[in-house]
Amino acid sequence: KASQDGITATPTLVIKDKQSGRSIKLQGAPDGDVLLSAMDWLASRPTAGDNQ
Repeated sequence: KASQDGITATPTLVIKDKQSGRSIKLQGAPDGDVLLSAMDWLASRPTAGDNQ
């Protein structure tokens, strides 16, 4: 399952927003700033260039 989802590193964290369907994959151990930025991105409104 992990390889089907494109997970190639350990650890890998996938954060999903069930309301918008957007997700972000963080490979390696993210520091606090990276994690907060990822959550901010998920909470923001999607723009035309965002990949879901």
